[in-house]
Amino acid sequence: MPIWGSSDDVRKRMLKLEARLAAARNEVGDEQARILEEIVKLDPLDGETLILLGQHYAATNVEKAVFYFERAEGVEKTEADARLRHAQVLVRNGKYQEALPLLKRALELKPREDVQHYAEQVERAARRNG
Repeated sequence: MPIWGSSDDVRKRMLKLEARLAAARNEVGDEQARILEEIVKLDPLDGETLILLGQHYAATNVEKAVFYFERAEGVEKTEADARLRHAQVLVRNGKYQEALPLLKRALELKPREDVQHYAEQVERAARRNG
């Protein structure tokens, strides 16, 4: 095997670079989503890319965003971050109760003070909104 990896690995790395460049040029949008979706076709378990796709769709298509976050939650390396992002989308849509278990699991996997404070705020909002 070449030192760069398989042709799919090389293609995936090139696509990720292309997506990062598009983001750096503020060209996020359909083109970046197309690139990210191509990466996921090459590697369906690329948790980072699944999270990026979830974030891309979070403002425009909540169902699609949740779909990608849930897929990323199934990847051990990205589970905590995916659960946090998933919870954030739910909170933005007023679904505080649904967000809490995701935040608690994210904290179990990867304790962080900022996420702890966020979870406490969401818990207070959930109690207020019954």
